[in-house]
Amino acid sequence: MLDAAGSIFSEKGYEAATLSEVVARSGGSLSTLYELFGNKAGLLAAMVSERCERISSVIEGATLSGKEPAAALREIARYLLDQLIDTDGIALLRIVIAEAGRQPELGQRFYEAGPASGRRTMGRYLASQVKRGALDIDDPEAAGVYFFHMLLGDLQMRLLCGVPVARDLDPDAHVARTVDAFMRLYAPR
Repeated sequence: MLDAAGSIFSEKGYEAATLSEVVARSGGSLSTLYELFGNKAGLLAAMVSERCERISSVIEGATLSGKEPAAALREIARYLLDQLIDTDGIALLRIVIAEAGRQPELGQRFYEAGPASGRRTMGRYLASQVKRGALDIDDPEAAGVYFFHMLLGDLQMRLLCGVPVARDLDPDAHVARTVDAFMRLYAPR
């Protein structure tokens, strides 16, 4: 049901999509959908939670992998970049932003499960690398935020505004430049 809802929300927009369409596409029943999610807002909230959990688990896995900082950051960066340029991912982000005014709890849930969780995880990881002597950072959590902004900032804004980036984007080069700049900024002195 979550996959069907994601496709329909992407195709038609959240407001125009109906739960009947989600049920028809997923092969489930309306009663099951209501039992699992409560309503369309609950379905959207579940989609947000599921996607944020996937992203958080990749960030957590990379930070626990024992890799040197540059390798772990490349892994995180490439996954986040792939999620950003994914059509369904940017569509869901647009929906969350559009709905946050009407459903502030959705915006709060997204922020806490996504960006805030990623910021805390990166902060813990970067702090552990400072203790190892692999990085020199005064505020690891803020440095994690800078990393995410360097990686996603302009690209995310372009995609949210409907400006295509596929032609100008070399994902591997963008990840490499971001990680290299971060490492130069925070290399041990």
